[in-house]
Amino acid sequence: MDKSAACRQEARELMQRFPTVQGWALMSRDGIVMLAQLPPAVDEDLLGTLGAALISLSDRWAESRDACTTEYILLGDCRYRHLFLPAGGEGILALFLDVKGDWNSVVAASCMLAERMGQVLELA
Repeated sequence: MDKSAACRQEARELMQRFPTVQGWALMSRDGIVMLAQLPPAVDEDLLGTLGAALISLSDRWAESRDACTTEYILLGDCRYRHLFLPAGGEGILALFLDVKGDWNSVVAASCMLAERMGQVLELA
């Protein structure tokens, strides 16, 4: 199984375990979406730009306060909760969570998935 297929399989398994997860994207730190299964009407370019900007700003904010690096960023709107997680040193994992679902149960599993996807990115 190649690296992208492995990432897709892990994301599918996360979606099966947690029906709250409605979509996902793996992107580079500069905002290029590499792999994704997104809900309808989601603009990949806008998502990539948003994810890259959020993680970059969060890391810079942490550096300015001598704090630890970003663990995750959670944004919400009327349809989804948007969870952005660093995926290794090179990537970002974005998840779309149903606003009515329990996002707390997804965070720990998502952090582990982002770490594994980050390792795949670093090996590429």
